[in-house]
Amino acid sequence: MSTSKPTSPADRVGVVVVSREDAAGLSAVVAAVEAMAVGELVVIDDGSVGPEVQSVLDGLERRGLPVARQDGGGTSRARNLGTRLTTAPYLLHLDTVTVPADEFVIEAAVRLDGDPTLGVITANGRHRATGHVIEVAEHDPTLLVTGNQLGSVALIRRRALEKVGGFDEGLVAEVAWDLWLGMTSDSWRFAKLPSVGFEVVGEAGRPLPDDALRVAEAVAIAEKHQGLFVRYLPSLVSNYQTALLTTGPGSGLTGDAAANRDLADQIAELRAALSVAEQDAVRARERVAEVDADRWSAEVARESLAATEASLRETVAAMSETVRIAEAERAALQQLLDDHRQTRSYRWMQVPRQWYARVRRSQD
Repeated sequence: MSTSKPTSPADRVGVVVVSREDAAGLSAVVAAVEAMAVGELVVIDDGSVGPEVQSVLDGLERRGLPVARQDGGGTSRARNLGTRLTTAPYLLHLDTVTVPADEFVIEAAVRLDGDPTLGVITANGRHRATGHVIEVAEHDPTLLVTGNQLGSVALIRRRALEKVGGFDEGLVAEVAWDLWLGMTSDSWRFAKLPSVGFEVVGEAGRPLPDDALRVAEAVAIAEKHQGLFVRYLPSLVSNYQTALLTTGPGSGLTGDAAANRDLADQIAELRAALSVAEQDAVRARERVAEVDADRWSAEVARESLAATEASLRETVAAMSETVRIAEAERAALQQLLDDHRQTRSYRWMQVPRQWYARVRRSQD
């Protein structure tokens, strides 16, 4: 009697590693993930041209590891490609400087197994060289609209990722933030594990995006997730106001305390304007409700008139049928009378009448 080998939660995890010009980092991350015996592992190279990276990629392919190459389409495009090349229900997207912890992969998969409403599992990180802890916040929409406090390393439910359309390939700097906002808008829940989830083992291989790009993408993201930002706008304003009031001179945020106070005053004005706008919105909704009620009454009246018209049409049709039948009967009787007048008995009945008329005239 044979027994099937029990499956590990890690078997339901697919890992996508995106590389670019980092041969050593790619080798280290792939080795670490392979040691975890996850269900799937694919490598997507984003336009590397260096001979060392090409050698590592060729070696991975010879070992049978799925490797795909694209011509510098960006991280989002590479991650989407890796998602399509896997089938695992849970996905972990990595670069070449970050490795997940063994316990994180298993614990996160177990959490997703146990709660179908969970879409994302996160955890704190750590720098391997220094031991410095990388704090990741608990999921809070009122904070998330101010920026990405959840980091970029997380185990994601495939169905949740696909429902929001995957990674936005038009973004470069704020890819993860956009994804977390999209999943929040789609009502997916987040959970954070207490254990360390990942380690940073190297330096980022790509240059950091400049501030202008980040600001431009933040504006685009706010427009994209406008409903979520409007919903949490009071919290967004309050968080920024608190940050400004608690930031001292020379912090690099506003320059000095006086500028902080000026910005706080502007935010207070904005909040007052927001309150007025909310009141206007309430009145507008009330007016819309009144118009809807009038429209409903008019629709009921129209339906009533339509029913009355249909009833009248039926009555007219019935009367027309009655008249038609009466006309038919009258015509039949007239035909019977005409036929009777042609008979001999009818003609004999006329003779006494003629005599009677003559007698009356003679008496007169």
